[in-house]
Amino acid sequence: MLGYGRGLRRDLSQPALAPKSLDIGVGTQSFGSTAKTCRVGFGRRGKILPSGSHKLPALGTNASGDDSLSTKAQDDEKSKEVHPKDLIMKEPKETSSLLTSPKATHGVKGTPIQLVCNHIRINSDPNKGIYVYEVRFIPNIDSNRLRRQYLNEHSVKFGGTKTFDGVTLYLPILLKDELTTYVSKAYDGSDIEIRILFKRKELLKHCMQFYNVLFDRIMKTLNYVRFDRKQFDPTSSIVLPQHQLEIWPGYVTAVDEHEGGLLLCCDVSHRLLCQKTISETLLEIFRRNPKHFQETAKKALLGATVITRYNNKTYRIDDICFEKSPRSTFTFKEGTLSFLDYYRRNYNIEIKDTNQPLLICIKKQRMSQRSQAEDLVICLIPELCYVTGLRDEIRANHKLMREIATFTCLSPVQRINALKKFYTNIDNSPESRKILSVWGLSLVQNYEEISGRQLDEEKVYFDRKIVPVGPKADFSKCLVNNTILEAIAIENWLLIHCEKDSKAALSFCEHMPVGTNSFGLIVERPQFVTVYRSFCIYVVTHVSFDCVNKV
Repeated sequence: MLGYGRGLRRDLSQPALAPKSLDIGVGTQSFGSTAKTCRVGFGRRGKILPSGSHKLPALGTNASGDDSLSTKAQDDEKSKEVHPKDLIMKEPKETSSLLTSPKATHGVKGTPIQLVCNHIRINSDPNKGIYVYEVRFIPNIDSNRLRRQYLNEHSVKFGGTKTFDGVTLYLPILLKDELTTYVSKAYDGSDIEIRILFKRKELLKHCMQFYNVLFDRIMKTLNYVRFDRKQFDPTSSIVLPQHQLEIWPGYVTAVDEHEGGLLLCCDVSHRLLCQKTISETLLEIFRRNPKHFQETAKKALLGATVITRYNNKTYRIDDICFEKSPRSTFTFKEGTLSFLDYYRRNYNIEIKDTNQPLLICIKKQRMSQRSQAEDLVICLIPELCYVTGLRDEIRANHKLMREIATFTCLSPVQRINALKKFYTNIDNSPESRKILSVWGLSLVQNYEEISGRQLDEEKVYFDRKIVPVGPKADFSKCLVNNTILEAIAIENWLLIHCEKDSKAALSFCEHMPVGTNSFGLIVERPQFVTVYRSFCIYVVTHVSFDCVNKV
């Protein structure tokens, strides 16, 4: 008996009445000299799998004893009471053919309904293409800022319109020569040779990387602040003065090719910022626990993400240096300078507290001539840093979380309004419109509408009960009071936690049986593994239960 996928079985012990073929996946392989052909495998069309890649049972025996039931056993099953699990198993199973090419299908269940999705259509000039060039600097320049600066000196010579990510240059025009060379002057007066090598001409739909770079430029023209892949609008912030919090609305965008053309997926996101500086947080920690100030401060702040308002950049706090202060000096290209003078000269900021410690942020920087990345240590002033994201004390305040949810959990109408605001901001910005127009692009001033189906109310099968989920598909109350169909006991497991979370880990284990026993799930006490390092990333492939309780 050979079965691949759902509902496909063939008993090879039975005699063949006629040449038959069992199609499972793609690829043909004949077994024996019988008049049967079993097509096995999931490779590409026409790929012949090697002999012996699938083991077959001996003829005259069953491939699986669990699949064949005796007549007496079947009669016994019929006499039993119908169980919710049996109702699930008896539902018809649909099989899909891997030989057919993907095509659009339309459902038949439920009620047809018109839906709105968070996609905006991108129109492009079919006669316009993108010319891709590779840019090389001799001698090599590591800094992307300097690469852009030297290339911008010659931008007028190749039309002025460009998109450059540091290596690849996109132009809407074709340069005269396949290899174009320019020369710029470095700070020390030496020559920097810029070589622009033509690579290919691509259509707009083949340039997904180009779209990402292009929309990053558009977000910068709108003065959005970037957090990872998300862009936030600080000018539309929502302030909660009683909690000293601020919510920034934003978007995460992605361009891809769908049915009918190119679409921009735009999803709404939010970022929580604290209006209280790190310096104020350190003062509060010192007043509460002056004897263990340094240890308490590190436990509270290490790993937090902060933003500096003078440049709207984010950093992760990796350490706190209590031996240094803003009066300390550092060395750079122009010489030695204190942090006080640096911020006064570059940002016109006067630091008030000259005795506060410095925050340490470590970032990886890859040098061109070295294979491994080096650590770049950045010192930050606590007085100029603000914490972002949800902290533990905010998560513990359920009333505050409900208040934050009123702004972050949006209804469909609010999401549509946020989507309208996004393309309205782009349309009202002349610089953003120019970036799109020079490349022959334009955003449709409307969201995409699609046809869907609203399915009927589903049912949830418990061990001894069938519960309808209702129009909101909420069956959480029923889950607490009913035993699930198959409860697998969790007996041998590890709980890995940081040292500062020891109390939370013990509380978690104490409350878990209370919440799981009601629906028939048995959870034994775990083995605790405490992580004593400040920051580390673990990739766990196999953990022995004989391990010690220290890492």
